[in-house]
Amino acid sequence: MIGKFLKNMIKINIDIPYDDNLIYPTNTITKNAIIKYCINKNLDYEFLNCNDDMRVNIDGKCYEVIRAFMGRGGYGITCRPI
Repeated sequence: MIGKFLKNMIKINIDIPYDDNLIYPTNTITKNAIIKYCINKNLDYEFLNCNDDMRVNIDGKCYEVIRAFMGRGGYGITCRPI
């Protein structure tokens, strides 16, 4: 019970893995990767906005989806709490 309370109090980014990180993650790639991640972790999800400024609700928390250039020439998908 206390662990869940503390988890909700701390804002933690979620790094979403996806195949072939040398290709920029389009909206479709990003959406599919988030769905796959949530299914594997048994998390509820709902996409609130699927435009360039994508937002997703994961397990009751709203996240902003960031598709950024990472080190060593690859890209990454990160969900940052709003």
